[in-house]
Amino acid sequence: MEGGEKQNLQKKWLFNDVSKQHFIVKHGERLKRHLDTTIREMHPTHRGAMFWVLASLGAMAVLFVAFIGFQVVQYNDRVLPGVSFAGVELGGKNKIEARKIVASEIAKIEQGYFSVTKDGEEIVIEKNLGELGFVFDAEQSFDDLFDAKREDGFWSKYNGGKKVDVVANFETNREELMVYLYQNYAELVDQVREPLVIFDDENTQRFVVQKGVTGRVWPIEDDAKWGEILGLVGNGAELIDITPETVEPKLRDHDAEGVAMRANEIIDQKIALQYNGKLVYELDFADIVVWIKVAPKSELDLDLYKIVGEFGDFAVGYSDNLASAYLNEKIIPSMATAPVSERVLVDDDGNVIYTLQNGKNGLAPKSMPDLAKQIYAAIFQGGSKKITLNMTEKAFGREEIKVDGQKWIEVNLRTQRAMMWHGSELLNTFVISSGVSAFPTVTGEFRIQSKIATQLMTNVGRQNCPRNADGSWQYWTSGDKYCLPDVRWVMYFYGDYGFHTKYWNEVWGYPSSHGCVNMHEADAKTMFDWAEYGTRVVVHY
Repeated sequence: MEGGEKQNLQKKWLFNDVSKQHFIVKHGERLKRHLDTTIREMHPTHRGAMFWVLASLGAMAVLFVAFIGFQVVQYNDRVLPGVSFAGVELGGKNKIEARKIVASEIAKIEQGYFSVTKDGEEIVIEKNLGELGFVFDAEQSFDDLFDAKREDGFWSKYNGGKKVDVVANFETNREELMVYLYQNYAELVDQVREPLVIFDDENTQRFVVQKGVTGRVWPIEDDAKWGEILGLVGNGAELIDITPETVEPKLRDHDAEGVAMRANEIIDQKIALQYNGKLVYELDFADIVVWIKVAPKSELDLDLYKIVGEFGDFAVGYSDNLASAYLNEKIIPSMATAPVSERVLVDDDGNVIYTLQNGKNGLAPKSMPDLAKQIYAAIFQGGSKKITLNMTEKAFGREEIKVDGQKWIEVNLRTQRAMMWHGSELLNTFVISSGVSAFPTVTGEFRIQSKIATQLMTNVGRQNCPRNADGSWQYWTSGDKYCLPDVRWVMYFYGDYGFHTKYWNEVWGYPSSHGCVNMHEADAKTMFDWAEYGTRVVVHY
Protein backbone atom coordinates (compact mmCIF):
# COMPACT_ATOMS: atom_id res chain seq x y z
CA MET A 1 0.00 0.00 0.00
CA GLU A 2 1.36 3.49 -0.95
CA GLY A 3 2.02 6.18 1.73
CA GLY A 4 -0.84 8.35 0.55
CA GLU A 5 -3.25 5.42 0.91
CA LYS A 6 -2.05 4.81 4.48
CA GLN A 7 -2.54 8.48 5.38
CA ASN A 8 -6.00 8.48 3.89
CA LEU A 9 -6.85 5.31 5.86
CA GLN A 10 -5.63 6.99 9.07
CA LYS A 11 -7.66 10.12 8.34
CA LYS A 12 -10.67 7.99 7.55
CA TRP A 13 -10.31 6.31 10.93
CA LEU A 14 -9.70 9.58 12.86
CA PHE A 15 -12.45 11.49 11.11
CA ASN A 16 -15.08 9.19 9.83
CA ASP A 17 -16.92 11.95 8.04
CA VAL A 18 -16.84 15.71 7.45
CA SER A 19 -19.44 16.47 10.09
CA LYS A 20 -17.26 15.02 12.87
CA GLN A 21 -14.27 17.08 11.67
CA HIS A 22 -16.38 20.24 11.63
CA PHE A 23 -17.64 19.51 15.14
CA ILE A 24 -14.07 19.21 16.52
CA VAL A 25 -12.86 22.44 14.89
CA LYS A 26 -15.86 24.46 16.01
CA HIS A 27 -16.01 23.25 19.60
CA GLY A 28 -12.20 23.03 19.93
CA GLU A 29 -11.88 26.81 19.41
CA ARG A 30 -14.55 27.47 22.00
CA LEU A 31 -12.79 25.12 24.46
CA LYS A 32 -9.45 26.87 23.80
CA ARG A 33 -10.92 30.31 24.59
CA HIS A 34 -12.52 28.97 27.73
CA LEU A 35 -9.23 27.44 28.93
CA ASP A 36 -7.26 30.61 28.16
CA THR A 37 -9.66 32.70 30.25
CA THR A 38 -9.58 30.14 33.07
CA ILE A 39 -5.77 30.03 33.13
CA ARG A 40 -5.40 33.85 33.18
CA GLU A 41 -7.67 34.05 36.20
CA MET A 42 -5.86 31.29 38.12
CA HIS A 43 -3.18 31.77 40.77
CA PRO A 44 0.36 31.47 39.26
CA THR A 45 1.05 28.31 41.27
CA HIS A 46 -2.12 26.74 40.04
CA ARG A 47 -1.36 27.81 36.50
CA GLY A 48 1.91 25.86 36.66
CA ALA A 49 0.22 22.70 37.89
CA MET A 50 -2.45 23.06 35.25
CA PHE A 51 0.25 23.35 32.60
CA TRP A 52 1.80 20.03 33.56
CA VAL A 53 -1.57 18.30 33.71
CA LEU A 54 -2.46 19.51 30.26
CA ALA A 55 0.96 18.60 28.95
CA SER A 56 0.58 15.05 30.28
CA LEU A 57 -2.87 14.69 28.77
CA GLY A 58 -1.58 15.95 25.49
CA ALA A 59 1.26 13.45 25.49
CA MET A 60 -1.14 10.62 26.28
CA ALA A 61 -3.38 11.75 23.46
CA VAL A 62 -0.47 11.76 21.08
CA LEU A 63 0.54 8.26 22.19
CA PHE A 64 -3.07 7.04 21.84
CA VAL A 65 -3.38 8.43 18.34
CA ALA A 66 -0.02 6.89 17.46
CA PHE A 67 -1.17 3.51 18.82
CA ILE A 68 -4.36 3.65 16.82
CA GLY A 69 -2.51 4.59 13.69
CA PHE A 70 -0.02 1.78 14.23
CA GLN A 71 -2.82 -0.80 14.61
CA VAL A 72 -4.59 0.42 11.50
CA VAL A 73 -1.44 0.33 9.42
CA GLN A 74 -0.12 -2.90 11.00
CA TYR A 75 -3.27 -5.03 10.25
CA ASN A 76 -4.34 -3.37 7.06
CA ASP A 77 -3.07 -6.33 4.98
CA ARG A 78 -2.88 -8.95 7.70
CA VAL A 79 -5.27 -11.33 9.41
CA LEU A 80 -6.73 -9.63 12.49
CA PRO A 81 -5.64 -10.78 15.99
CA GLY A 82 -7.53 -13.78 17.43
CA VAL A 83 -8.67 -15.07 13.99
CA SER A 84 -8.02 -18.73 13.14
CA PHE A 85 -8.92 -21.09 10.29
CA ALA A 86 -10.19 -24.59 11.08
CA GLY A 87 -8.49 -24.34 14.49
CA VAL A 88 -5.16 -22.97 13.18
CA GLU A 89 -4.28 -19.53 14.65
CA LEU A 90 -3.48 -17.08 11.83
CA GLY A 91 -3.77 -13.68 13.53
CA GLY A 92 -1.03 -11.30 12.20
CA LYS A 93 -0.27 -13.42 9.11
CA ASN A 94 0.01 -11.52 5.87
CA LYS A 95 -2.11 -12.40 2.89
CA ILE A 96 0.48 -14.55 1.17
CA GLU A 97 1.20 -16.59 4.30
CA ALA A 98 -2.48 -16.91 5.20
CA ARG A 99 -3.51 -17.96 1.70
CA LYS A 100 -0.91 -20.74 1.65
CA ILE A 101 -1.96 -22.02 5.06
CA VAL A 102 -5.65 -22.00 4.10
CA ALA A 103 -4.92 -23.95 0.91
CA SER A 104 -2.82 -26.45 2.88
CA GLU A 105 -5.55 -26.94 5.52
CA ILE A 106 -8.26 -27.42 2.90
CA ALA A 107 -6.14 -30.10 1.21
CA LYS A 108 -6.07 -31.88 4.57
CA ILE A 109 -9.81 -31.44 5.11
CA GLU A 110 -10.56 -33.00 1.71
CA GLN A 111 -8.78 -36.13 2.96
CA GLY A 112 -11.15 -36.45 5.92
CA TYR A 113 -13.39 -39.48 6.26
CA PHE A 114 -16.73 -40.54 7.65
CA SER A 115 -16.90 -43.54 9.96
CA VAL A 116 -19.59 -45.76 11.49
CA THR A 117 -19.57 -48.13 14.43
CA LYS A 118 -21.06 -51.60 14.01
CA ASP A 119 -21.00 -54.23 16.76
CA GLY A 120 -18.39 -52.18 18.60
CA GLU A 121 -16.09 -52.01 15.58
CA GLU A 122 -15.29 -48.75 13.81
CA ILE A 123 -15.76 -48.93 10.05
CA VAL A 124 -14.31 -46.13 7.91
CA ILE A 125 -16.28 -45.18 4.80
CA GLU A 126 -13.91 -46.04 1.97
CA LYS A 127 -14.21 -42.71 0.10
CA ASN A 128 -12.82 -39.45 1.52
CA LEU A 129 -14.77 -36.18 1.60
CA GLY A 130 -13.39 -35.02 -1.72
CA GLU A 131 -14.36 -38.29 -3.37
CA LEU A 132 -17.85 -38.08 -1.81
CA GLY A 133 -18.58 -34.84 -3.62
CA PHE A 134 -17.50 -32.22 -1.06
CA VAL A 135 -16.12 -29.33 -3.15
CA PHE A 136 -13.98 -26.89 -1.13
CA ASP A 137 -13.37 -23.28 -2.18
CA ALA A 138 -9.91 -22.22 -0.95
CA GLU A 139 -10.17 -18.66 -2.31
CA GLN A 140 -13.55 -17.99 -0.70
CA SER A 141 -12.32 -19.56 2.53
CA PHE A 142 -9.34 -17.15 2.50
CA ASP A 143 -11.66 -14.19 1.86
CA ASP A 144 -13.82 -15.27 4.80
CA LEU A 145 -10.70 -15.50 6.94
CA PHE A 146 -9.38 -12.06 5.98
CA ASP A 147 -12.79 -10.40 6.43
CA ALA A 148 -13.29 -11.89 9.90
CA LYS A 149 -13.81 -9.14 12.55
CA ARG A 150 -13.32 -6.32 9.99
CA GLU A 151 -16.80 -5.00 10.70
CA ASP A 152 -16.34 -5.08 14.49
CA GLY A 153 -15.70 -2.01 16.65
CA PHE A 154 -12.09 -0.89 17.22
CA TRP A 155 -11.49 -2.61 20.54
CA SER A 156 -13.15 -5.86 19.39
CA LYS A 157 -11.37 -5.74 16.04
CA TYR A 158 -7.82 -5.44 17.41
CA ASN A 159 -8.42 -7.39 20.61
CA GLY A 160 -6.66 -10.74 20.33
CA GLY A 161 -8.72 -12.00 23.24
CA LYS A 162 -11.84 -12.16 21.09
CA LYS A 163 -11.44 -15.41 19.15
CA VAL A 164 -13.04 -16.13 15.78
CA ASP A 165 -12.50 -19.50 14.09
CA VAL A 166 -13.32 -19.39 10.37
CA VAL A 167 -14.53 -22.66 8.82
CA ALA A 168 -13.79 -23.93 5.34
CA ASN A 169 -16.14 -22.84 2.59
CA PHE A 170 -17.53 -25.78 0.62
CA GLU A 171 -20.51 -27.22 -1.23
CA THR A 172 -21.94 -30.73 -1.26
CA ASN A 173 -24.98 -32.66 -2.47
CA ARG A 174 -26.82 -34.23 0.45
CA GLU A 175 -29.06 -36.39 -1.76
CA GLU A 176 -26.16 -37.86 -3.72
CA LEU A 177 -24.34 -38.66 -0.48
CA MET A 178 -27.44 -40.45 0.82
CA VAL A 179 -27.69 -42.50 -2.39
CA TYR A 180 -24.05 -43.56 -2.03
CA LEU A 181 -24.48 -44.62 1.59
CA TYR A 182 -27.68 -46.58 0.94
CA GLN A 183 -26.20 -48.32 -2.08
CA ASN A 184 -22.94 -49.31 -0.38
CA TYR A 185 -23.82 -49.59 3.32
CA ALA A 186 -27.51 -50.53 3.24
CA GLU A 187 -26.92 -53.31 5.80
CA LEU A 188 -26.22 -50.69 8.47
CA VAL A 189 -29.68 -49.12 8.34
CA ASP A 190 -33.29 -50.26 8.67
CA GLN A 191 -36.26 -48.25 7.54
CA VAL A 192 -38.44 -46.80 10.25
CA ARG A 193 -42.01 -47.86 9.57
CA GLU A 194 -44.87 -45.98 11.13
CA PRO A 195 -47.94 -47.99 12.12
CA LEU A 196 -50.37 -48.14 9.22
CA VAL A 197 -54.08 -48.88 9.05
CA ILE A 198 -55.04 -50.62 5.79
CA PHE A 199 -58.12 -52.34 4.44
CA ASP A 200 -57.48 -56.06 3.91
CA ASP A 201 -59.59 -56.59 0.82
CA GLU A 202 -58.26 -60.05 -0.06
CA ASN A 203 -58.63 -61.89 3.23
CA THR A 204 -60.53 -60.41 6.16
CA GLN A 205 -62.38 -57.52 4.49
CA ARG A 206 -61.51 -55.55 7.62
CA PHE A 207 -59.27 -52.66 8.56
CA VAL A 208 -56.11 -54.13 10.03
CA VAL A 209 -52.98 -52.62 11.54
CA GLN A 210 -49.47 -52.99 10.25
CA LYS A 211 -47.48 -52.28 13.40
CA GLY A 212 -44.70 -49.71 13.48
CA VAL A 213 -41.11 -50.89 13.27
CA THR A 214 -38.11 -49.31 14.97
CA GLY A 215 -35.40 -48.41 12.47
CA ARG A 216 -31.85 -47.19 12.15
CA VAL A 217 -31.28 -44.16 9.96
CA TRP A 218 -28.32 -42.10 8.86
CA PRO A 219 -27.95 -38.93 10.95
CA ILE A 220 -27.52 -37.13 7.63
CA GLU A 221 -31.29 -37.48 7.15
CA ASP A 222 -31.98 -35.25 10.18
CA ASP A 223 -31.63 -31.54 9.36
CA ALA A 224 -30.18 -30.60 12.74
CA LYS A 225 -27.62 -33.41 12.75
CA TRP A 226 -26.75 -32.68 9.13
CA GLY A 227 -25.93 -29.14 10.21
CA GLU A 228 -23.65 -30.47 12.95
CA ILE A 229 -21.90 -32.75 10.46
CA LEU A 230 -21.32 -29.84 8.07
CA GLY A 231 -19.84 -27.86 10.96
CA LEU A 232 -17.39 -30.65 11.72
CA VAL A 233 -16.40 -30.83 8.05
CA GLY A 234 -15.83 -27.09 7.91
CA ASN A 235 -13.73 -27.18 11.08
CA GLY A 236 -11.45 -29.79 9.60
CA ALA A 237 -12.37 -32.89 11.58
CA GLU A 238 -10.31 -35.79 10.24
CA LEU A 239 -12.83 -38.53 11.11
CA ILE A 240 -16.54 -37.82 11.50
CA ASP A 241 -18.82 -40.42 13.07
CA ILE A 242 -22.08 -40.87 11.13
CA THR A 243 -23.18 -44.12 12.78
CA PRO A 244 -26.90 -44.75 12.03
CA GLU A 245 -29.09 -43.94 15.02
CA THR A 246 -32.05 -45.87 16.38
CA VAL A 247 -35.29 -44.08 15.62
CA GLU A 248 -38.67 -45.02 17.05
CA PRO A 249 -41.91 -44.58 15.06
CA LYS A 250 -43.59 -41.26 15.83
CA LEU A 251 -47.05 -42.81 15.85
CA ARG A 252 -48.31 -45.45 18.32
CA ASP A 253 -49.60 -48.93 17.49
CA HIS A 254 -52.21 -48.55 20.23
CA ASP A 255 -53.73 -45.52 18.50
CA ALA A 256 -53.75 -47.32 15.13
CA GLU A 257 -55.55 -50.32 16.65
CA GLY A 258 -58.12 -48.08 18.30
CA VAL A 259 -58.97 -46.19 15.12
CA ALA A 260 -59.09 -49.45 13.10
CA MET A 261 -61.72 -50.75 15.52
CA ARG A 262 -63.80 -47.60 14.98
CA ALA A 263 -63.45 -47.89 11.19
CA ASN A 264 -64.62 -51.52 11.28
CA GLU A 265 -67.68 -50.51 13.31
CA ILE A 266 -68.55 -48.10 10.49
CA ILE A 267 -68.15 -50.54 7.60
CA ASP A 268 -69.97 -53.32 9.48
CA GLN A 269 -73.23 -51.46 8.98
CA LYS A 270 -75.55 -52.41 6.16
CA ILE A 271 -77.92 -49.99 4.43
CA ALA A 272 -80.89 -51.40 2.49
CA LEU A 273 -81.93 -49.45 -0.62
CA GLN A 274 -85.54 -50.45 -1.34
CA TYR A 275 -88.30 -49.92 -3.85
CA ASN A 276 -91.88 -50.89 -3.12
CA GLY A 277 -90.68 -52.61 0.04
CA LYS A 278 -88.31 -54.87 -1.88
CA LEU A 279 -84.56 -54.82 -1.57
CA VAL A 280 -82.90 -53.40 -4.66
CA TYR A 281 -79.34 -52.99 -3.35
CA GLU A 282 -77.64 -53.46 -0.01
CA LEU A 283 -74.74 -51.17 0.80
CA ASP A 284 -72.09 -52.98 2.81
CA PHE A 285 -68.39 -52.78 3.65
CA ALA A 286 -67.33 -53.00 -0.01
CA ASP A 287 -69.21 -49.78 -0.74
CA ILE A 288 -68.69 -47.81 2.47
CA VAL A 289 -64.94 -48.39 2.50
CA VAL A 290 -64.67 -46.43 -0.76
CA TRP A 291 -65.60 -43.11 0.81
CA ILE A 292 -63.85 -43.33 4.17
CA LYS A 293 -60.15 -42.92 4.91
CA VAL A 294 -58.19 -44.05 7.94
CA ALA A 295 -54.92 -42.18 8.41
CA PRO A 296 -52.90 -39.97 10.77
CA LYS A 297 -54.81 -36.74 11.35
CA SER A 298 -52.04 -34.75 9.69
CA GLU A 299 -52.64 -36.62 6.43
CA LEU A 300 -56.41 -36.12 6.25
CA ASP A 301 -57.58 -33.46 3.81
CA LEU A 302 -60.17 -31.74 5.96
CA ASP A 303 -61.59 -29.98 2.91
CA LEU A 304 -62.59 -33.42 1.61
CA TYR A 305 -63.12 -35.46 4.79
CA LYS A 306 -64.97 -34.84 8.02
CA ILE A 307 -63.61 -36.67 11.05
CA VAL A 308 -66.09 -39.28 12.28
CA GLY A 309 -63.79 -41.12 14.67
CA GLU A 310 -60.37 -40.55 16.18
CA PHE A 311 -57.91 -42.23 18.45
CA GLY A 312 -54.69 -40.52 19.45
CA ASP A 313 -52.98 -39.20 16.33
CA PHE A 314 -55.19 -41.29 13.98
CA ALA A 315 -58.63 -40.47 12.63
CA VAL A 316 -61.38 -41.85 10.40
CA GLY A 317 -62.48 -39.43 7.72
CA TYR A 318 -65.80 -39.62 5.85
CA SER A 319 -66.27 -37.83 2.53
CA ASP A 320 -69.75 -36.72 1.46
CA ASN A 321 -68.34 -35.83 -1.95
CA LEU A 322 -66.83 -39.27 -2.53
CA ALA A 323 -69.98 -40.97 -1.27
CA SER A 324 -72.20 -38.88 -3.55
CA ALA A 325 -69.95 -39.48 -6.59
CA TYR A 326 -69.78 -43.23 -5.88
CA LEU A 327 -73.54 -43.52 -5.52
CA ASN A 328 -74.36 -41.47 -8.62
CA GLU A 329 -71.69 -43.01 -10.86
CA LYS A 330 -71.77 -46.64 -9.77
CA ILE A 331 -74.56 -47.70 -7.44
CA ILE A 332 -77.58 -45.87 -8.85
CA PRO A 333 -76.83 -46.76 -12.51
CA SER A 334 -76.39 -50.40 -11.48
CA MET A 335 -79.95 -50.43 -10.14
CA ALA A 336 -81.40 -49.77 -13.57
CA THR A 337 -82.87 -52.93 -15.03
CA ALA A 338 -84.32 -53.48 -18.48
CA PRO A 339 -87.74 -55.04 -18.75
CA VAL A 340 -87.72 -58.83 -19.19
CA SER A 341 -90.23 -59.89 -21.80
CA GLU A 342 -92.68 -62.64 -21.09
CA ARG A 343 -92.14 -65.55 -23.52
CA VAL A 344 -94.99 -67.97 -24.09
CA LEU A 345 -95.90 -70.77 -26.41
CA VAL A 346 -99.34 -70.23 -27.90
CA ASP A 347 -101.68 -71.96 -30.31
CA ASP A 348 -103.14 -70.38 -33.40
CA ASP A 349 -105.90 -68.78 -31.32
CA GLY A 350 -103.37 -67.12 -28.98
CA ASN A 351 -104.07 -69.40 -26.09
CA VAL A 352 -101.01 -69.92 -23.90
CA ILE A 353 -99.79 -73.48 -23.98
CA TYR A 354 -96.67 -72.96 -21.94
CA THR A 355 -94.82 -70.00 -20.39
CA LEU A 356 -91.17 -70.19 -21.26
CA GLN A 357 -90.23 -67.07 -19.32
CA ASN A 358 -92.10 -64.83 -16.90
CA GLY A 359 -92.10 -61.13 -17.65
CA LYS A 360 -90.60 -58.54 -15.30
CA ASN A 361 -90.90 -54.74 -15.30
CA GLY A 362 -87.74 -52.75 -15.68
CA LEU A 363 -86.64 -50.12 -13.14
CA ALA A 364 -85.16 -46.70 -13.89
CA PRO A 365 -83.77 -44.84 -10.83
CA LYS A 366 -84.44 -41.11 -10.59
CA SER A 367 -82.04 -38.52 -9.27
CA MET A 368 -81.65 -38.57 -5.48
CA PRO A 369 -79.40 -35.61 -4.50
CA ASP A 370 -79.98 -36.27 -0.80
CA LEU A 371 -79.14 -39.98 -0.90
CA ALA A 372 -75.60 -39.47 0.43
CA LYS A 373 -76.97 -37.41 3.32
CA GLN A 374 -79.52 -40.10 4.16
CA ILE A 375 -76.78 -42.73 4.20
CA TYR A 376 -74.61 -40.53 6.44
CA ALA A 377 -77.52 -40.12 8.83
CA ALA A 378 -78.12 -43.88 8.81
CA ILE A 379 -74.49 -44.64 9.66
CA PHE A 380 -73.61 -41.87 12.10
CA GLN A 381 -76.82 -40.27 13.39
CA GLY A 382 -79.09 -43.21 14.12
CA GLY A 383 -81.21 -42.73 11.00
CA SER A 384 -83.16 -45.49 9.30
CA LYS A 385 -81.07 -48.15 7.63
CA LYS A 386 -83.85 -48.73 5.10
CA ILE A 387 -83.92 -46.04 2.43
CA THR A 388 -86.65 -45.87 -0.22
CA LEU A 389 -85.41 -45.21 -3.72
CA ASN A 390 -87.08 -42.89 -6.18
CA MET A 391 -87.63 -45.06 -9.29
CA THR A 392 -89.94 -45.46 -12.25
CA GLU A 393 -91.08 -48.76 -13.76
CA LYS A 394 -90.88 -49.75 -17.39
CA ALA A 395 -93.53 -52.32 -18.34
CA PHE A 396 -92.38 -55.60 -19.83
CA GLY A 397 -93.54 -56.86 -23.19
CA ARG A 398 -94.73 -60.25 -24.35
CA GLU A 399 -93.27 -62.57 -26.96
CA GLU A 400 -95.68 -65.17 -28.29
CA ILE A 401 -94.31 -68.23 -30.03
CA LYS A 402 -96.87 -70.14 -32.06
CA VAL A 403 -96.38 -73.87 -31.94
CA ASP A 404 -99.54 -75.08 -33.60
CA GLY A 405 -98.52 -77.91 -35.91
CA GLN A 406 -94.98 -77.91 -34.43
CA LYS A 407 -93.22 -80.63 -32.46
CA TRP A 408 -91.59 -79.67 -29.17
CA ILE A 409 -90.21 -81.45 -26.15
CA GLU A 410 -90.71 -80.38 -22.55
CA VAL A 411 -88.40 -81.57 -19.71
CA ASN A 412 -89.63 -80.93 -16.17
CA LEU A 413 -86.70 -81.40 -13.80
CA ARG A 414 -88.89 -81.04 -10.72
CA THR A 415 -91.19 -83.93 -11.68
CA GLN A 416 -88.45 -85.83 -13.58
CA ARG A 417 -90.61 -86.19 -16.65
CA ALA A 418 -90.08 -85.62 -20.40
CA MET A 419 -93.09 -84.83 -22.63
CA MET A 420 -93.62 -84.95 -26.38
CA TRP A 421 -95.92 -82.19 -27.66
CA HIS A 422 -97.46 -81.45 -31.02
CA GLY A 423 -98.65 -77.91 -30.71
CA SER A 424 -100.97 -77.92 -27.72
CA GLU A 425 -101.50 -81.67 -27.86
CA LEU A 426 -99.58 -83.82 -25.39
CA LEU A 427 -98.49 -86.99 -27.15
CA ASN A 428 -96.36 -88.84 -24.56
CA THR A 429 -94.91 -88.53 -21.07
CA PHE A 430 -91.74 -90.44 -20.01
CA VAL A 431 -89.98 -90.95 -16.67
CA ILE A 432 -86.39 -89.71 -16.80
CA SER A 433 -83.26 -89.30 -14.66
CA SER A 434 -81.50 -85.92 -14.99
CA GLY A 435 -78.19 -84.54 -13.70
CA VAL A 436 -77.25 -84.68 -10.02
CA SER A 437 -76.53 -81.43 -8.11
CA ALA A 438 -72.82 -81.64 -8.89
CA PHE A 439 -73.60 -81.95 -12.62
CA PRO A 440 -77.00 -80.23 -13.07
CA THR A 441 -78.93 -80.37 -16.32
CA VAL A 442 -79.06 -77.00 -18.08
CA THR A 443 -82.34 -75.12 -18.16
CA GLY A 444 -83.71 -72.94 -20.95
CA GLU A 445 -84.94 -73.18 -24.50
CA PHE A 446 -82.88 -75.21 -26.99
CA ARG A 447 -83.07 -77.12 -30.29
CA ILE A 448 -82.13 -80.66 -31.27
CA GLN A 449 -78.67 -80.29 -32.83
CA SER A 450 -77.63 -83.86 -33.65
CA LYS A 451 -78.91 -87.44 -33.57
CA ILE A 452 -76.67 -90.53 -33.11
CA ALA A 453 -78.08 -94.05 -32.94
CA THR A 454 -75.17 -95.62 -30.98
CA GLN A 455 -72.20 -93.98 -29.34
CA LEU A 456 -69.24 -94.50 -26.99
CA MET A 457 -69.57 -91.89 -24.25
CA THR A 458 -66.48 -90.94 -22.24
CA ASN A 459 -64.98 -88.04 -20.40
CA VAL A 460 -61.37 -89.32 -20.58
CA GLY A 461 -60.94 -89.45 -24.36
CA ARG A 462 -61.58 -92.42 -26.65
CA GLN A 463 -57.87 -93.27 -26.79
CA ASN A 464 -57.88 -93.85 -23.03
CA CYS A 465 -60.84 -96.21 -22.96
CA PRO A 466 -60.08 -99.96 -22.61
CA ARG A 467 -61.08 -102.51 -25.24
CA ASN A 468 -62.18 -106.11 -25.07
CA ALA A 469 -60.21 -108.95 -26.67
CA ASP A 470 -62.32 -108.68 -29.82
CA GLY A 471 -61.51 -104.97 -30.11
CA SER A 472 -64.88 -103.74 -28.91
CA TRP A 473 -65.07 -100.99 -26.29
CA GLN A 474 -65.09 -102.11 -22.69
CA TYR A 475 -67.38 -100.66 -20.04
CA TRP A 476 -65.24 -98.84 -17.44
CA THR A 477 -65.78 -96.32 -14.61
CA SER A 478 -63.54 -94.92 -11.91
CA GLY A 479 -64.98 -92.25 -9.65
CA ASP A 480 -66.30 -89.52 -11.94
CA LYS A 481 -64.41 -90.91 -14.93
CA TYR A 482 -66.14 -93.22 -17.34
CA CYS A 483 -66.10 -95.06 -20.67
CA LEU A 484 -69.64 -96.16 -21.65
CA PRO A 485 -69.92 -98.08 -24.93
CA ASP A 486 -73.14 -98.70 -26.86
CA VAL A 487 -75.16 -95.76 -25.53
CA ARG A 488 -78.17 -95.58 -27.82
CA TRP A 489 -80.65 -93.09 -29.26
CA VAL A 490 -78.56 -90.01 -28.50
CA MET A 491 -79.98 -86.56 -29.30
CA TYR A 492 -77.86 -83.53 -28.29
CA PHE A 493 -79.66 -80.21 -27.65
CA TYR A 494 -76.93 -78.07 -26.01
CA GLY A 495 -73.23 -78.89 -26.21
CA ASP A 496 -72.70 -82.26 -24.52
CA TYR A 497 -76.21 -82.22 -23.00
CA GLY A 498 -78.65 -84.58 -24.63
CA PHE A 499 -81.19 -87.40 -24.37
CA HIS A 500 -79.95 -91.03 -24.37
CA THR A 501 -80.42 -94.48 -22.85
CA LYS A 502 -78.61 -95.90 -19.87
CA TYR A 503 -77.87 -99.46 -18.78
CA TRP A 504 -75.43 -98.93 -15.90
CA ASN A 505 -78.06 -98.32 -13.20
CA GLU A 506 -81.79 -98.55 -12.64
CA VAL A 507 -82.38 -95.15 -10.99
CA TRP A 508 -85.50 -93.54 -12.48
CA GLY A 509 -87.56 -90.57 -11.34
CA TYR A 510 -84.53 -89.10 -9.50
CA PRO A 511 -81.36 -87.27 -10.66
CA SER A 512 -78.47 -89.68 -11.24
CA SER A 513 -76.62 -88.55 -14.41
CA HIS A 514 -73.67 -86.28 -15.26
CA GLY A 515 -76.12 -83.76 -16.79
CA CYS A 516 -77.82 -85.60 -19.63
CA VAL A 517 -81.45 -86.67 -19.66
CA ASN A 518 -81.40 -90.48 -19.24
CA MET A 519 -84.36 -92.46 -20.59
CA HIS A 520 -85.56 -96.06 -20.85
CA GLU A 521 -84.47 -97.52 -24.16
CA ALA A 522 -87.99 -97.90 -25.58
CA ASP A 523 -88.87 -94.32 -24.59
CA ALA A 524 -85.63 -92.95 -26.01
CA LYS A 525 -86.21 -94.82 -29.27
CA THR A 526 -89.74 -93.42 -29.54
CA MET A 527 -88.53 -89.84 -29.05
CA PHE A 528 -85.51 -90.40 -31.34
CA ASP A 529 -87.73 -91.60 -34.19
CA TRP A 530 -90.27 -88.79 -33.66
CA ALA A 531 -88.00 -85.74 -33.16
CA GLU A 532 -86.32 -83.88 -36.01
CA TYR A 533 -83.30 -81.66 -36.29
CA GLY A 534 -84.30 -78.28 -34.88
CA THR A 535 -87.12 -79.60 -32.73
CA ARG A 536 -87.64 -77.18 -29.80
CA VAL A 537 -86.57 -78.41 -26.33
CA VAL A 538 -87.75 -76.58 -23.20
CA VAL A 539 -86.03 -77.56 -19.91
CA HIS A 540 -87.29 -76.12 -16.62
CA TYR A 541 -88.01 -76.83 -12.98
